[in-house]
Amino acid sequence: MLKKTTTKTFVQFLFSAGKSTRSEVQEVFSRDYLNQQVPAGAFAFYYFDVDYYVILINNKFSDSTTIKLNHSALYYVGARVYSYFELKKMPEYLGLLKKMQFLGIKRAVRTRAGDMRYLHDDDIVLPSI
Repeated sequence: MLKKTTTKTFVQFLFSAGKSTRSEVQEVFSRDYLNQQVPAGAFAFYYFDVDYYVILINNKFSDSTTIKLNHSALYYVGARVYSYFELKKMPEYLGLLKKMQFLGIKRAVRTRAGDMRYLHDDDIVLPSI
């Protein structure tokens, strides 16, 4: 027996951590990105859902969850968008440009943490919240 009990929505905040990214997850009750409280230092966030189930295994009930479902767009907060052509004028981003060309990506963002990242078509750049 498998019975879905609830679906919860979460927000995952992304923070720059040198050459990697760390994150924090919080449960939220809506995907109202314009009123989302963003922790200091977070440069982006996205929403996702998790389904919770009760399953019966060997006559015992057990809780189970799904993986992250229904990912939202990635929301960059206070980032600056650069086109491929703007970046061509900045020789320090030659490596980034080559990868963008290979992947077919046309824009990048400088996050409020100062690092450059690809801007995918479904990503959204918000003013500082």
